[in-house]
Amino acid sequence: MIVRIDPREVILRDDVKGKYYALHMGDYLSNRTELTKADLDVLGIKPEPAKEKPKPTMIDPDNP
Repeated sequence: MIVRIDPREVILRDDVKGKYYALHMGDYLSNRTELTKADLDVLGIKPEPAKEKPKPTMIDPDNP
C-alpha cells in the first residue's frame, strides 16, 4: 500500500508484515529500503501493527 508520495520518494507499507519501505523515483521495487522506527519518526509516520492474513473461506455453491 502507498503511504505517502514525496517529490523524489514513495513510502510503501507491507500490510501483511507491517514493514515500511522507501522507494526512490526511477528505481526498481527490488531496490526499496526498509525504514526503521527512527526513519518513520523523522517522516512523521505513525506505524500501524501488521494485519492478520484473511482466513480462506469455503464457497458453498448450493448456499449463496
